[in-house]
Amino acid sequence: DVSRQQVPDMQQLMEPEGSSSSSSDTYQLQHSSIAADQQQQHSHHNHNHQHCNHHNGTTEPQLEQQCTSHAAGCCNHHHQQQHHAPDCHHGPEHLSEQRAGLLVKYNAFGDDYEDLAAAVIQNKGLAIQQSTAALAAHNRARRPHSVVGLWPGFAMVNHSCLPNTVHYVVGHALVVRAVEDVSKASELTASYLGREEFAPVGARQAVLQERFGFSCSCQRCRREQQLPGELQHGLAHIYATVMQELKPCFLDAVEQQNQSQLAQVHSRLQQLEKQLTSQLQRYMRSSSKNAVLEVQSTVYDLYELLLFCEQLVGQGNMSEAANGIVARLGICLAITNRVSKGAELHIYLASRLLQYAINLRGADSVQAEAAAALCQEAYLLRYGDQLEAEVMLQLMEANKHIAEEFLL
Repeated sequence: DVSRQQVPDMQQLMEPEGSSSSSSDTYQLQHSSIAADQQQQHSHHNHNHQHCNHHNGTTEPQLEQQCTSHAAGCCNHHHQQQHHAPDCHHGPEHLSEQRAGLLVKYNAFGDDYEDLAAAVIQNKGLAIQQSTAALAAHNRARRPHSVVGLWPGFAMVNHSCLPNTVHYVVGHALVVRAVEDVSKASELTASYLGREEFAPVGARQAVLQERFGFSCSCQRCRREQQLPGELQHGLAHIYATVMQELKPCFLDAVEQQNQSQLAQVHSRLQQLEKQLTSQLQRYMRSSSKNAVLEVQSTVYDLYELLLFCEQLVGQGNMSEAANGIVARLGICLAITNRVSKGAELHIYLASRLLQYAINLRGADSVQAEAAAALCQEAYLLRYGDQLEAEVMLQLMEANKHIAEEFLL
């Protein structure tokens, strides 16, 4: 696990703010998740991302191209050759506002929330140390927050739609962990996409081109571009129908508590699933399980919306409905475990599947044991094996409640 070479102490990350970590510890937490030698060995030969002159308002194209080339950043795929550009290392007094804005634009990382479960644990720790009034005052200021920051080490990591790392924020520290074995001198990759990682290749490429000015040529993109044209068209149609039509209808039905509209959305989703299954049958006969999961990942929102509907519609026998929900969770979890390992969604799905298996079959059942193994795998990918058992149990409990809200 190459991310451990200079990774922050996860135990310290979970401690309440204001605990006994030194200033040097804090600097390490905030500035180092990837070892320096990994940054030096960062390989770019497998990614031929082409940068365009990405116009933004009155930005001069040449200046913008220089910023994407010279910055130690997420769009810098040629930094080894350009590391000594004469204007790269000038002090802030020589950096124009326009250039500074472009450096931030192409190198900053932002997330809607820090790791929610870790934030819960930090607040629980404070409950032991502080009075009720002090804790309440702190919690008002220490609720999980949105994050935007510049982490130079992470900015050197290139994009892949099938990344080998997961990243998230705890407090002010950015944690980057390998989610699979990475051999020496191999490239670390991360996804720049967020939720769009569950979109067809055309949609993913459009987002990357618009935001960062490059086209992705990762293994997943290349395989998807080689799919039969009919299948590619079908996936794009299903994705567009779900995202542009059915998902808004679903959200409106939930808000209005309109069971009739919810049932109609559910019926449409089932029709699309049958259509997809028919299109996939020929492809599945000659493809590996992982290849099929990658294809299914492009319409993940179809499966997730079916999961949500079936939890709310409640048709037929309760036991049969629960078994159907478990099957839906299994598909969603398998897809996430392929293309988004260690992500918060991976954790939520694994936690929810375990809870359903326990409720349906009992804690000692074979199904619960299998679900527990999948859950443990997800937690190890996200948090590693460095945490004390008590802290890991607290994380699992916190994520269990978050998953209940997130996944209905």
